[in-house]
Amino acid sequence: MSEQRTQTTWYPGSERPTRWHLDGAGLERVRSGVEELRRVQEDSRDPLRRDRLLRTLLEALLLRLEIEVSEDSPEVTAVALPVAYVEFREMLEERLHERLSVRAIAAELGYSVRTLDRSCVSATAQTAKEILDKRMILEVRRRLLRTNLPVSQIGIELGFGAPSNFTSYVKRHLGTSPGEFRRRALLGSG
Repeated sequence: MSEQRTQTTWYPGSERPTRWHLDGAGLERVRSGVEELRRVQEDSRDPLRRDRLLRTLLEALLLRLEIEVSEDSPEVTAVALPVAYVEFREMLEERLHERLSVRAIAAELGYSVRTLDRSCVSATAQTAKEILDKRMILEVRRRLLRTNLPVSQIGIELGFGAPSNFTSYVKRHLGTSPGEFRRRALLGSG
């Protein structure tokens, strides 16, 4: 049996519960907020205003969740996560910019790749590689959309040795080049 650690966070350091239970009026208020987000997201008449409105609505929804679910509430439950998974996520967050492989992370943590994968699948139904790729793509998207850095600089900062490696990685995961992804997103069609 693998060692378990009680973890009450979305990911290490977030300080938010992993599970809670909403029902009744609280659930309806949250659902209503989610539906409003969906409606606004589908509206593409004015992408800049739509994005500002989405950010505001998302902030309101998160505040609603904070009001509806307090961490002392009996509905909030701690979830026991495999230690290997928690350590993997911690290292991934701390050293994302180093572009470490799953094999290198597992070795540094003292686990086999198989043990690390089992922990990740147990906690998330995703392999360590899938988690690593999703986290990297989240960071790629964030930097492409929230910074004015040149694409080549973003690739370098995220540990991709050559611009062609970064472009290939992004194309494989997003279906388009980093520059095209940024252009489409800024035009509101991405």
